[in-house]
Amino acid sequence: MKTKTLLPMMVMLFMLFVVGSPMAQTQQTAPGVLVSPHSPVVSHYAESLYDEYAAGTAGKISFSVQTEESGRMVDLAGKAFSSLVATQPYRIVTDQAGTNLSNPRFYEPEAVGYGLHDMNYTADGFAEHGLPLEDGTYRRLLVTATMSGDVRSHEAMEFCWSGLNHCAVLDPVVVFLESKVNTRLSLASEGWGPRLTHSEAAPSATNQNEVAQSEATTNATAAKGKCGLASHHNWTGETLTWSAWTATYKDIFGITLVTKHLGKQIDGISCDTSCKPQPFSTSNTSSASGTLGWNTACANKGDAGKSGSTARSIAETKCTDRWEEKASASVSAEGGGASISFDWSLGGSVDSNGGVYTDSCARF
Repeated sequence: MKTKTLLPMMVMLFMLFVVGSPMAQTQQTAPGVLVSPHSPVVSHYAESLYDEYAAGTAGKISFSVQTEESGRMVDLAGKAFSSLVATQPYRIVTDQAGTNLSNPRFYEPEAVGYGLHDMNYTADGFAEHGLPLEDGTYRRLLVTATMSGDVRSHEAMEFCWSGLNHCAVLDPVVVFLESKVNTRLSLASEGWGPRLTHSEAAPSATNQNEVAQSEATTNATAAKGKCGLASHHNWTGETLTWSAWTATYKDIFGITLVTKHLGKQIDGISCDTSCKPQPFSTSNTSSASGTLGWNTACANKGDAGKSGSTARSIAETKCTDRWEEKASASVSAEGGGASISFDWSLGGSVDSNGGVYTDSCARF
C-alpha cells in the first residue's frame, strides 16, 4: 500500500521538475529573430530592467524591447563589444533622488566617449570575473525609447548565466541603466523615503479650567481656537528626514566607476507657545569619487525663513558626475523669509537628497 501511494507522488514531482526546468520550456522568439541551434531559453531580464527604469521616471519614458538575435557566449569570444552593438550620437540620462529617476532626456554629449565605458572591452572579460563564456548566453536587442512623443531606437546586448543566476545588460545609450535600477530597487526594499514625525500639543491645565468656565467664556475660547499647523490642525510640529543613501555606478563587469554618498537631510517647522512658526533645517555633507575618467563634485546647504505665520525649511545636497570633464556643484540661497529658495549650479548628471517644507501656524 505504501508503494502504491508513493509511486503517483514520485511521478507528479518528476513532472513538476520537468515542467519547471528551463530546458523543458518552449523557446519563443519574434518572427525573423536569429536563433542559434544551441540557444537556450530566451531570458526576459532585460525587459524587466527597462520596465523598472521607466517606472522610476513615473512613466515619463517608455521602452519596448525586441530580440534580434540570440546565441551562446562562446560565439562572442575575442570580439569587442563595439563590434557587436552600434552606438548612437545621443544618450539617455536621468537624475536620481533615491528611488526616483527624474528629468529623463535625450542628451548629445560633447565628449563622444561619454557613457561608452564598456565598448572597448571584449566578452572574454566575463571569464576573468568568474563568468565562463561556455556557460553563458546572449541576446542582441532592439530597444525603442519614447519620451514626449520623441521615438528613437538603439541596440543593446543581454548576457545571462542561468546556472549562476546572473544577467547583465550592455546598453551604450541608457547611461548606467543597471546601476540606477539596482540602486532604486535596493532603496525601495529598505523602505527609503522622507520619514515624517510630528508633535501634538497636550491639553494644558488652562485648557481644562476653561472647560469648567461659563458658557460665554467657553464660546470665546472656542472662537480663539487651538494652535496647530495649517497642514495638520492637531499637530504643533512636523519634521521630514531624508535618510542618507548611496549611488554606485558600475561597468558591465561590476567594477565601480562612480560612488556618491548623499548625506542625511532634515526639514522641520514647529509652532511655539505664541503660535508662531519656528523653522529649522539640518544639511549633512555628501561625498563622491570617480575613476577611469569619471569626475565628481558635491555641495549641500540648509536654511530656513519665515514671514508672519508662514515658514519654510530647506535642506538639500546634490552630487554630480562627468566623464573627462570637470564636474561641478554649488548652491546659494535666494530671497528671504518664507520665500527663501536655493539656486543650484550643476555640471554633470545629478544625484540628490532632501527637499523643501513650507507650512503655517494658526489657531483653528
